[in-house]
Amino acid sequence: MKRQDFDDLVRRIETQFGGKQPALERSTAAWIRFGLVGILLWLCVLFGLGAAAFVGGIIVEPSIGVWLLGLGVLLIVYALSQAGYVLLVEGARSEGHLLRPGEAPALKMLLDSLSIELQSRPFDEVWITLKFNAGVREIPRLGLLGWPRSVLEIGLPLALALTPEELRAVLAHEFAHLSSRHGQSGNRMYRLHRTWCNIIARMQRPPKGTLDRTVRGAISRFLDWYWPRLHARAMVLSRMQEVQADRIATELAGADTQVLALWRIECLNSWFAERFWPDLYQSADQEPDPPVDVIDRIRRGLQVAPGQDDSARWVEHGLCRATDNDDTHPALPDRIRALGKRTDDLRQMGIPTAANPSAAEALLDQAFASIEGELSAKWQMASRAVWRERHRQANAQAKRQGSIDSTIAAVRQEDMAALWESARDTANVRGPAAAEPLLRAVLEREPCHPGASVLLGHSRLRLGDLEGERLLRQVVEQADETWMHAACSALEQHYQATGQIDQLKHVRMRLDEYEVAVAGARRERSTIKASDSFLPHALTADHLEPLLHLLASEPDCGAAWLARKELRFFPRRRLFVLCVRGGTSWWAPGTSDRERSLAQRLVSRVELPGQMLVITRHGSFRKLARRIMSQPDFEIYRDH
Repeated sequence: MKRQDFDDLVRRIETQFGGKQPALERSTAAWIRFGLVGILLWLCVLFGLGAAAFVGGIIVEPSIGVWLLGLGVLLIVYALSQAGYVLLVEGARSEGHLLRPGEAPALKMLLDSLSIELQSRPFDEVWITLKFNAGVREIPRLGLLGWPRSVLEIGLPLALALTPEELRAVLAHEFAHLSSRHGQSGNRMYRLHRTWCNIIARMQRPPKGTLDRTVRGAISRFLDWYWPRLHARAMVLSRMQEVQADRIATELAGADTQVLALWRIECLNSWFAERFWPDLYQSADQEPDPPVDVIDRIRRGLQVAPGQDDSARWVEHGLCRATDNDDTHPALPDRIRALGKRTDDLRQMGIPTAANPSAAEALLDQAFASIEGELSAKWQMASRAVWRERHRQANAQAKRQGSIDSTIAAVRQEDMAALWESARDTANVRGPAAAEPLLRAVLEREPCHPGASVLLGHSRLRLGDLEGERLLRQVVEQADETWMHAACSALEQHYQATGQIDQLKHVRMRLDEYEVAVAGARRERSTIKASDSFLPHALTADHLEPLLHLLASEPDCGAAWLARKELRFFPRRRLFVLCVRGGTSWWAPGTSDRERSLAQRLVSRVELPGQMLVITRHGSFRKLARRIMSQPDFEIYRDH
């Protein structure tokens, strides 16, 4: 389903069920049951056919029975693999520190009190993680059949950023999703939708081989149709449930505490994404190993007020962000308004000051030091390979290029490809901001260069510079095959952060058109037939001269024709067909083998500005070769 079609479906559901959460819960439950019944019926059909074939193999005569027995076994094994793929979905494993009995008694007391107040059963596991987030996960032991195991994850960076009262409000929100006050039907659908999400995530991964591709089978085709329709209802319902959970948490923690917690999380999300983690990984250029004190660095960073430009940008993005149709949570402005508060009050407040004391220090108490050390060590271990590779690349690039200014001076007068390669390598290793002088040098020589426009545009847009929007829109208008998706994704994030809904719709429409074109280009380039339309090559003498020289150096080449397939999608990426003929008559002994050998040698040596297929007048492309050889305009070489 295209993005525009999905957005239209979401809007219809919002209009139909606006203010009618129980009705939407019933509709979503019906779709969940429909999907479950469809999967179970498919499995029953497979098992039934397998059992019938197996029984038939026992009854009939042995000459036929052996084949029926084999078919029955294959069908039953295939049915079991389908059942295992769908029903036994493994949830993502928690990574961090598992709280042991008696550890962090203050936190345990808080969780117990919330469980009693919200009438929720205790969690099976509580993990302290490195995420800037808190969440409840129910891992179904039997996939869609249920029997969940509940896990609470509390990010230590989040606990360092919030006060104890604010963390209590956040945890109350998470408890509300699985409590009886949230509603048993909403609770069950929340779990089932998350299970469907896990299944879809697995189906969207590239298959690992023929067996994996076969096991997915008909289920993948059913889910392609079913999932968008369930997901649209679940997204609308999820946002309603988030508002409901906010209200339940507000009853326990108070509206001011709840709003301040949401506002602090929104602002610090930007700090982590734009400042802390990029700056930390930037130090890999000089330091060969990741630091051992990442948690302490987070704690010290949270105490430092951000700069004025960053503060202003993060405040405006946080208060202008629009809710996306594929978001499970409403955007912050919608959540604030649902609690009866004004966004202007938050704009006047600005970035909140650091929490003192933090929830981590107050609730983890004596366990804080050991948990901090454990998580820091795990992060260092997990990051070591990526960190060392970045350090190696930075050193290699520094030795190869020297300073950026000297690189620009050395390459500016040479070919464009070398300058672009230097800019791209610098952006990959040190980030787009460090590569900005090189990227601007590329754009000086080629103002519409799509790669440089995307890298520089994304970098400038994250800093609030509208030059970035202009550069990215330029790539979108070009519909460049390689960089279009990256440009649209960057613009999507920008328009959603700034609440520009109309522009967001336009970018998504262009992205839908691009993906249709990519699929069409893949189809029309995958086969070349004699019935296709062909045009003269239209190459300049500079491009054609190396090819003619190569053909003249081949003693077996008697003549050559070059044509260009007429393409509907991405015609600027040309597709050439080079037809070569030997110097002897086609009926002479060994002619076919010599021409085939000639074509194989040319494939690795011919360089043309586009894709290329080399064929001869023999074999599977003989009709195509006759068609091209019959056009006098296509002939480019003849050995006289």
